[in-house]
Amino acid sequence: YDRLKHWKLQTLQKAGRNPKSHTSRNHVKPKKMGINYFFEVFRKYADFNGRARRKEFWFFRLYSTVALILAAFLDTFLGTTMGSEGVGMFYIGFVLLSIIPTFAVSFRRMHDVGKNGVFVFIPLYNLVLFLTDSEYGENGWGENPKGIGNSDEDETQIQNIGQ
Repeated sequence: YDRLKHWKLQTLQKAGRNPKSHTSRNHVKPKKMGINYFFEVFRKYADFNGRARRKEFWFFRLYSTVALILAAFLDTFLGTTMGSEGVGMFYIGFVLLSIIPTFAVSFRRMHDVGKNGVFVFIPLYNLVLFLTDSEYGENGWGENPKGIGNSDEDETQIQNIGQ
């Protein structure tokens, strides 16, 4: 343990960082796993304000699709399907539970590319916007969720590239 601590202090010193003031600004955040984005959308259940990056939006869509498939299998296995459609209680329950978060994350995704949330309702164009990278820096809906371009320090670093 002491060797690891000593190595970490040396690494920080070599990088020009003061090991005593190792703040969150110098500390690299651990990466989120995809499922965390899914649960984050549910934590922001009806939050239509702010921005959602592509990763949050697409992981939510992925895990929602997986949950719908599991709900359909569960309905089939338990015999809770209704009618010839094969849609059952668990499937309908998940759809009802997730419809508001789905619209909320979609609106926040539109905000991230600098568009109003109503662009969600324009077919094909909304898909292009869902695939588009975040608008650089802060926009009318808040700071860039990637943290790119949100501060003057970022601007200075970009201007100093190649000098």
